[in-house]
Amino acid sequence: MTAGIPATSADKANLGTPRPQSRVVLYSGLTGFLYYGYYEWMIQDELRAYQGKGVIPGLNLVVGLRQIHFLSEYWARLADRSVSDPIAERLPFLSNS
Repeated sequence: MTAGIPATSADKANLGTPRPQSRVVLYSGLTGFLYYGYYEWMIQDELRAYQGKGVIPGLNLVVGLRQIHFLSEYWARLADRSVSDPIAERLPFLSNS
């Protein structure tokens, strides 16, 4: 629907129809992984061009996950809540346990 053009019955039928949440989450996750992979590839390529070597791939992802884990623990403590982190429980390098 654009300004000045009347809406058809097909346009009216699609208005307000929700998208399946699982598909939106899946596509958002895939888009994020593609963007992150492209970003890492570009950074690695740039580092190799200037320094002749790269860095450990995925290090930014691990650091980011650790930050999320510790910040969630911090805010849970402030709210006097107990929060479990199933990802950190399975990957011990993300937490201190």
